[in-house]
Amino acid sequence: MSKQRMTPVVIGVAWLVSLGVVFVLGILSAFAFHRAPESMLDPGHDRGDRELVFTVETLTGEPADLAALKSVSARDAFPAQLERALDDLAGMTPGVRRSFFTEALVRGLPMRPVVASVQHLAEQPPSEGRRALLRELMRRWGGLDGRSAVAFAATRTAEAVREEMLEAVLSGWAQVNAGDAWSWAMRQEVSDVVRVRFLGSVVTTEAEIDLESAVARASALEESALQPGVMRALTDWLVDNLGGEQALPWLVEMDPEGLPLDLIVYFARRWADTDPWMAAEWAGGLDGVAREEVYGAVAAQWASREPAEAAQWAYGLPRGVERMTMLRRIVGQWIRLEGLEFPTEWLAAQDPDPDLDGAVEAVVVALVELNPAAAFSWAMSIVDRTRREVAADAVARYWLDVDPEGAAPVLAEELPASVAQDLFAEPEPDPPPAEPQETMPEEFPEMDDPVEDGADADDAGFFPEDGGF
Repeated sequence: MSKQRMTPVVIGVAWLVSLGVVFVLGILSAFAFHRAPESMLDPGHDRGDRELVFTVETLTGEPADLAALKSVSARDAFPAQLERALDDLAGMTPGVRRSFFTEALVRGLPMRPVVASVQHLAEQPPSEGRRALLRELMRRWGGLDGRSAVAFAATRTAEAVREEMLEAVLSGWAQVNAGDAWSWAMRQEVSDVVRVRFLGSVVTTEAEIDLESAVARASALEESALQPGVMRALTDWLVDNLGGEQALPWLVEMDPEGLPLDLIVYFARRWADTDPWMAAEWAGGLDGVAREEVYGAVAAQWASREPAEAAQWAYGLPRGVERMTMLRRIVGQWIRLEGLEFPTEWLAAQDPDPDLDGAVEAVVVALVELNPAAAFSWAMSIVDRTRREVAADAVARYWLDVDPEGAAPVLAEELPASVAQDLFAEPEPDPPPAEPQETMPEEFPEMDDPVEDGADADDAGFFPEDGGF
């Protein structure tokens, strides 16, 4: 067997071996969480302890001292192992590995080591890794003691990250008492934008534990400036965790009397991120005004990811204005994202159809400065006569202006004689400006009947209402 034919086989075998290695590592990691042989953990230790030990041992390369790591005595020093593990995590490259070890480390720490870890990191130079680790620690602190955590975050964290840290605290607090976390956020003197972020952090965390209560909490929010933003945050959670189809009944629960159109549009756009076909099919059952708005949101989101699929969907809609509008939007976005090659190939493969005229006009606009001849050819393919004449006339005038020798023979052949004659006609010169003429001031007309003393000046049509000048 030749070397060229062996190469794919070797690559395939290497790929299978790599999968096996990943599988074995996964088994070993799971085993470590359960046994952690080097640390000689008692079988009675819970999963949090096992994860904490495994993480510290992996990061430091030495057996973990669980008693020191979990010490709650104020007299004990900050564990050196925990300090090294935190510093290693803070400097680690972002990714799955860092996220995994951060969560495993923080989840097993009690209150005192959490607070000490926050204070230790607060003294370190700013970095993305330090910020991510602080965020997870503040979330843990919020779950252990929400009130002390928000007090610390509100007064002791840097202003640049304060709101972010408060959001993390509220998320942790909401895991154990969403009502108290919600009440605290409602009492703060902050802007509506910040308050919505705080409330959104609470309600989306509560949704993980008790979705029905979270939906009821968002629905009961009476402040009109806050409710749309909180509902959007909950909508994000629903779509991300349940999918668009499963989220629909919960959206109805948020407002049984009917959701506002902007929230419906937002939901459809989010749904279209993951399943545009289903989102578009659902939108087809809405009434006229809502359907057009939702179709537009779905089309825009879809075209930003898979414009060819979006165009094919729009082309399959019933004939009419709605179909033409969607096709024009999608093709226009397709051109902006990928240039003209693929949209024009797709359009050229379709039969002439007046519903494609808007999409063809988008091509004409994009082409006219790059290639007036091609733009003129596309303009002449527009089915609707009025739209075709307007587009062709605009392109022809531009083409004649930049390339009269190339444009003239084509336009003379393709355009009706009367239209071509009008285009080629010499424009009439502008008339010379008129000579300024001297004008004499008008004399006041003579008054036949002077105004008598005491008469109404307005009757004479000369003096203002107040009788003065």
